[in-house]
Amino acid sequence: MAKELSERPEFGQALTFHARYVCPGPGMRMDWGLDRHDDAQMVRFFMLDHIVHLADATRYFMGNVERIQAIRSRTSGENYAFAVNLWFTGGLVGNWTLAFRAPAFDGLIYLLGDGPAAVQVRNWHQLEYVPAHPPVGRGGYQDHPAFQWDGGINYAEGGMRPGYREEWQAFAQAIRSGTDCHANVEDAWQAMRIIEALAASLHAGSPVTIPSQVPS
Repeated sequence: MAKELSERPEFGQALTFHARYVCPGPGMRMDWGLDRHDDAQMVRFFMLDHIVHLADATRYFMGNVERIQAIRSRTSGENYAFAVNLWFTGGLVGNWTLAFRAPAFDGLIYLLGDGPAAVQVRNWHQLEYVPAHPPVGRGGYQDHPAFQWDGGINYAEGGMRPGYREEWQAFAQAIRSGTDCHANVEDAWQAMRIIEALAASLHAGSPVTIPSQVPS
């Protein structure tokens, strides 16, 4: 829904993108064969198990990332919190706020357009859209006129995370119709390039450029 709203003429051209992704931990499953006592490997686990989803969502709205800079909060123990700057192909910028040891799973995606308009999704089931010319209210500094939609958390007999069943449905529909399925191998490769660049930036302490093409 947010993607469709962002593509309407009234939304205008995208200006910037922000996302927040925080989750509980430690204590999650260890599916990747990584050392629980190695800090660098645990950070990588966090990226592979969680931030890969945010990488997918970010590309869905903004296209490919060409440069990334990650700054980590330095604390004791298994606390992972990051501020991440993103440069996208085409000249736009954005940022992420990431953390591991939150009291609850919490996510936000916010996209601003020069319509002016803005759309945001909170926790994957609450949407808010602020258009340039609302039917009521004045906007600006006077008030906050917004359309809001809440899909609720009662999904699939009580599970609150929509998406998994839809993935299988999309895959089955692509097989039946003979059409391409997304996300595909290209999307997975691009997401992993973002994860690798994020890890490299943390290690180097500086921005990392993602090559536009694979070295021959």
